[in-house]
Amino acid sequence: MPIPVRDFSWEETDSVVTVEVPLKGASAANADIFSTDVYLKVNFPPYIFEVDLYAEVDEPRSVASVGGGCVRFRLFKKAEVHWGVLAFESDDKAALRQRREESIVRLHARAEEERKEREAAKNKAAKYAQELAVEADKQERERVAAQKRAEVEAAQAEVAQWEERVKDQKAVAEKEEEEAQRKRVAEVAASMAAAEAKAAVAVERAAASAAAATKAPAHSIFSDADVDGTAAAASPAPAAAAAAAAAAATAATAPAAEPEAPLRRGGNISVKFTKRVLPSAAREEGDRKFLEEVQAKTQAAQNPDAQGIEEMNAVWLKDKGNKFFKEGNFLAAINAFTEAIRLDDTIPALFANRAACHLKVDQYADCVADCDTALELLPEWAVENAAQRVKVFLRRGAARAKQGQLAEAIADYKGAQRLNPSNQTIVGDIAKLEEALASVAVAN
Repeated sequence: MPIPVRDFSWEETDSVVTVEVPLKGASAANADIFSTDVYLKVNFPPYIFEVDLYAEVDEPRSVASVGGGCVRFRLFKKAEVHWGVLAFESDDKAALRQRREESIVRLHARAEEERKEREAAKNKAAKYAQELAVEADKQERERVAAQKRAEVEAAQAEVAQWEERVKDQKAVAEKEEEEAQRKRVAEVAASMAAAEAKAAVAVERAAASAAAATKAPAHSIFSDADVDGTAAAASPAPAAAAAAAAAAATAATAPAAEPEAPLRRGGNISVKFTKRVLPSAAREEGDRKFLEEVQAKTQAAQNPDAQGIEEMNAVWLKDKGNKFFKEGNFLAAINAFTEAIRLDDTIPALFANRAACHLKVDQYADCVADCDTALELLPEWAVENAAQRVKVFLRRGAARAKQGQLAEAIADYKGAQRLNPSNQTIVGDIAKLEEALASVAVAN
């Protein structure tokens, strides 16, 4: 049976009622406090405090606090009147119980209303947050779309400039070719004019000789030639002179006969053909346009994502990859070099440059594979490949060192040193690698 608390205290003003209930040594954590607008209850076994208030209070504004060994209620009156007493006194127990139950129902209704208000506020906040997220996502998509448009426009402008430069270079080349053609035509015309002038001089000389030959010497009318017909036999002289003039003209215009070369003794000449590894632009220039058209059609079928004809050009993609590398966008550079290799896998610089990108993003196995391919496309016997082979050896050596393959890395660095023995940086790197390899050997 709980023990009711009688030694509580209270005081009032016209608007506030204060009630203090001693806890009698009980722990504040064990105190169960319940209040409505007309009822207060504090349960701290084995004690209990309860009171039916004289009039209604504003329960939402009222507060209860625990501290100093007591529970303090600060209650705000609904009507600013003087109570005079704290408890509502009634002999009708049923009416008093009904008064408590109605206050509890009001408390539950208010609690439910507050719960709904909190839920509505929470839903409103969630909806607002969702709207903010949607708006932020919309702005982000617009920003990304604008950035893509700007990049596409910049790329198109760059391609247009590149095409304009190519067109200008082509126009300059065509102009130079036309100028050279005019010079060749002028030289041929001058040569022909000189030959015609020489022929004319020869014809004139032959004609003069023929005219001189046609003048017969004066004979006496009593000479023997008139009698035996000798003078009549001289009549074919003009025809012979004309024939001689024509022959002279032909000889003047005909090229001079070359002296006959002496006969050589027979023999054998041994000829060896070197395998052609590198493409020869001079020999393939005649078929280049045809090959480019075939490559463009093939790439259009293999790469439908290409934005234009420039993305089907391996050289253009190589320049684009180099630009991305300089900007530090190594993944984009790898994509550009990969597309270029798909178009033309015979250019060693594509594999060498992509290997440098793989090294930057710690893709060491891919770097080694590209270096292997680049070295195959850069034959050692070609002196002009030495500088590029040095770079490839160093990149492969760096990748192998990162993989822990120190012996193979030293071999690559020594390969670079053989091609560039005066580079002291390579010498220092070899010394560091050999020291690291020795340390690993000692540790094992």
